[in-house]
Amino acid sequence: MSDSGKITIIAKNIKGNANGSVRYDAKKISNISGGAFTQNGETSGLNHVGNTTPKEGVGIKIVKLEGPFDDAGKQVKNVKVGEFCTFKATPSRKPIAVEIPSLKWALKPDDKEQYQVKGAGIYNRLIDNKIVIKLRMPAMEEKVKVYAFYNKPSETVCVEAKILSTCDAVMVVGSELHEPTYGNKMRFFAQAVRTLLLNSNKWKKVSLIYFNYVEPLEKTSYNKGEIDEVKKSLSSKYDNSKIDFVPVKNITEMINKINSYEDIQQLHFYSHGMPSKITFGLGHITANVDGPQTFTFSEISKIKKNVFAKNAQIHSYACRTGNAQKNVSQNDFTPYYTVMYFAGKADFSENFTNRELAQKRYGQLKKSFSNVYFIEPSVSPSDARPKESLAQKMANQMGISVFAYITRSDYQPTWHGNFQKIEIDDETVEKGWFGAKFWQDGDHALWNATGAINGVKGGTTPKGLDNKLIEFKPE
Repeated sequence: MSDSGKITIIAKNIKGNANGSVRYDAKKISNISGGAFTQNGETSGLNHVGNTTPKEGVGIKIVKLEGPFDDAGKQVKNVKVGEFCTFKATPSRKPIAVEIPSLKWALKPDDKEQYQVKGAGIYNRLIDNKIVIKLRMPAMEEKVKVYAFYNKPSETVCVEAKILSTCDAVMVVGSELHEPTYGNKMRFFAQAVRTLLLNSNKWKKVSLIYFNYVEPLEKTSYNKGEIDEVKKSLSSKYDNSKIDFVPVKNITEMINKINSYEDIQQLHFYSHGMPSKITFGLGHITANVDGPQTFTFSEISKIKKNVFAKNAQIHSYACRTGNAQKNVSQNDFTPYYTVMYFAGKADFSENFTNRELAQKRYGQLKKSFSNVYFIEPSVSPSDARPKESLAQKMANQMGISVFAYITRSDYQPTWHGNFQKIEIDDETVEKGWFGAKFWQDGDHALWNATGAINGVKGGTTPKGLDNKLIEFKPE
């Protein structure tokens, strides 16, 4: 036992054997025996020498840390979640046997507290005068710092690794501050949950990224109760190791998270949108149209194309992602053939979508009126310029197919059907209709345990455009 620098040993018999020598260095040594006290040296006798100063051991520290290395011994910057990587620590001198397992290791995940890897020392190995270990990279992190130390971790002796996580599908959900009514408030989340549950048998790891706090508007879109219901709906198919719930505040954070994955098979956007932009943070009417939550042409190249699997797809369920019309307010692209004629002081016009019918009517009117005019269409569906759209640009950049609407998207089918309604308390929910099905006085958001009843469909505006989900192939 030890008390204030003293060592007291109490025993009936004590025997010590050493092949070499035994040395006791102390300011004072007392041997007290109730009977005989005997010390014998069989060969060279017993030597009591004068006090001498013991040699102090040379301290050891880590002067260099290298890694991570893959199984082939190549140093890499990016590692996969759950993958074992090799790290090499160079000590200030050759360690003695006891110092090899004494080397400690610590990890500091991105923006989180540093922690020591317990029990790691027994896996240390001395190879070419370096202490080598294989460490498993933590899950659900983007970056991690690795430290090797004897006393305490040092920022001067550490390495950083970027962690890549294999992810089958990424769902991105926009905020709902534009039309936060009873039925609308959770519609984007509902569609994402529906998609995830329908594909749970084939998707083993997924990510649900959602825009919540919208700084330019100083508003939070979804409260804790709403997020908890989403997590509860997915918990039966995806445990915490299979899904990442990732709140983001801007496009940069969204892109960084997408870029932290690899082998993405599906990337889906559920949000508001306009021609040439996806407005994840759209506010009331047109507030925050071009804020830091808006994804447009300049952001496309920031998503790394190598994060996608070979046959990956992107699906945008935002309005008009496949549309690059110049006049955002233009709401009709129907190519009308117009026949105009004058009768007295009045002028009349008739519109036709069929050229032959328009020409026939023109001929009839010419027989009765002198001032009759045949006018070719002034607009056409091509004026929506789908080849110049955000969807086409994404397809070209990523080298994969992008599915999007040229028209507005229609989320009204989300709740069409019979289901057990869940009403979530939310004082930000406004009074209003959701389609013609639900009216709510506010303060509650509609939810269903399995998300949306039906998927998104194409809207009816702008008129004259194909409202199917269109495939944009790389060009």
